[in-house]
Amino acid sequence: DRARGTNTDASEAAIDALCATYWKPIYGYIVHLGQSVEDAEDLTQEFFQQQFGRRNLFLEARREKGKLRTYVCFAVYRHVNDALRKRGRLKRGGGQDPVPLDNVKESATSGNEVTPDKHFDKQWAAALVNHAIAGLEADYVARGNEALFNELRPFLETEGEDAPQLEIAERLGMNVGAVGMSLTRMRRRFGAQFRRKVAETVQGGRTTVDDEIRYLVSLFERS
Repeated sequence: DRARGTNTDASEAAIDALCATYWKPIYGYIVHLGQSVEDAEDLTQEFFQQQFGRRNLFLEARREKGKLRTYVCFAVYRHVNDALRKRGRLKRGGGQDPVPLDNVKESATSGNEVTPDKHFDKQWAAALVNHAIAGLEADYVARGNEALFNELRPFLETEGEDAPQLEIAERLGMNVGAVGMSLTRMRRRFGAQFRRKVAETVQGGRTTVDDEIRYLVSLFERS
């Protein structure tokens, strides 16, 4: 919401944070669209400068009342296509021609490779997870619980895996029961953080947020 707001300082700070969060998904998507590493870096930088810098993307996504993920994916594809078309004009047909998205998907699914849009979605989900973990860590550090966070962090996303609670308890000077409770509490807080991060990228109410969370989580289950 801050990235869509009218307060220049606040919105620019929010945009900077969003750029840091979503650089990797956008860059990876452009690579999967067939661009070289160097070209993908340039195109990603251009995309952020043109779209995020002017806040157009966030304003448009808000008006559409949909998922920011979907809107960004389409906007990036359009940006790449426009850049290739411009390149082709400058080189009088000697450059790369735009590739229809359907053709990209078809070629990607001909083997065992993931489609560019699915790769983007998974990278987007990973970015949200990392963003949620960073927020959770900041909260623990602010409360003076950095050591506890560092001990339990490896088990944050592994619900089915038991942490070596006795060893952790001995290192932290806690009892085993307190360690187990702390891990349960941390996982709950992480879930709440993740939900907040997802909600920031979705317009349309609780049901839409729940659907988006289920979809993003399913991307990890399929891998």
